[in-house]
Formats: sequence, structure tokens, C-alpha cells
Amino acid sequence: TARLRDRRMEIYSIRFSPSGRQFACSSIEGMLIYSLDENVLFDPYQLHISITPENILRCLDDKQFIKALVMSLRLNESKYVKHVFFSIPVEFVSPICSQIHPALLNRLLGFIADFMADMPHLEFMLIWIKQLVLFHGQYIKDNLPMVFTTFRNLQKNIMVHRDDLLKTVQRNVYSLQYLSSLSKFEKISVENEYCL
Repeated sequence: TARLRDRRMEIYSIRFSPSGRQFACSSIEGMLIYSLDENVLFDPYQLHISITPENILRCLDDKQFIKALVMSLRLNESKYVKHVFFSIPVEFVSPICSQIHPALLNRLLGFIADFMADMPHLEFMLIWIKQLVLFHGQYIKDNLPMVFTTFRNLQKNIMVHRDDLLKTVQRNVYSLQYLSSLSKFEKISVENEYCL
């Protein structure tokens, strides 16, 4: 048991986050990230040295939307994915969705589901979902167990928005009925005044 407690490893480099709540170590076992926060997740996908926040923003400035989106998804930092996602004009959604690699599909849909929970751009996100399902429907069908959780999260968030919209529409219908009944009442009272 002393051997297990005194396990040591060689560390080549250590870096601390500005907040002091995380640190990363470069060792013979790879890169290790430690955090006091349980919800912090660094999960890059096919990360390459050229995928940096600066390059993502440069691609976005050059209107290379698909490249910027793919790079931000690979970096897997919500801040950059959100910035790129909401910077893409709606007329580019369909061509981008047709070019998204299926390996990034679940990740993109997961980000959209997360954005739906606290962002007001419902129509924009529904356009994205529709186009992704349109172009990648067969892949989604073939890999349903892999994307099931993401689709359940999307459905939950869509239902929350639907319920909110339904309440607003019902209030508007009741307001319109009230205003309509008021106008009929005023018409009757005006006619009665002329009769006298």
C-alpha cells in the first residue's frame, strides 16, 4: 500500500489558470487537467496546433464560416462556438449544414441544445436543426444511440420554448377577444345614443 500512496510521475511543465481553480500538467502520461470545479470539461476533438481562438476569429472575419465553425467545434470551447454560431448569416446555414462532417454533428447539436436553454434566437436555432436533420438524417438514423441524448435535450428545450410561446399566444387571444367584445359594446352604446 505504501507503493500506491507514493506514486510519482515526471512532470515536464505545469501551468495554472488565471482564476487559480485549475491547473494543467504535461507529463509522460500526457496532458493532465485538474480542477476544483466539477462542471469544467476540456474535451478537444482532433485538436491541431493551428486551431487557436485567433485563427477562428480570423476565419470568421474572412467570412470562412464553415472553417471557423469546424475549428471552434474542434476546440470545443462554448464561448467560441457560440460566437461563431451566432455570427453566421442565416443564408449560409444550409450550405454549411451540408458540409458539416458527421463526426461533428452530435457536438454541434449538443451546443445548439445548450444555446436553446438560455438564448432567445429560437427561429435561427430551429433553422439550423432542420437543415442538419435534412442533410444528415440517414446518419442520425443509423447512429441513433449515439445522438439520442442530444436529441432528447433538444426536444426538452424546444418544448420549453413551445410552452412559453403557447402561453403568450393564449394571452393574446384572450386580449383580442376582450378588445373585440369592447368594440361591439361601444357600437351598441353609440347606436343607443343616436336612437334617443
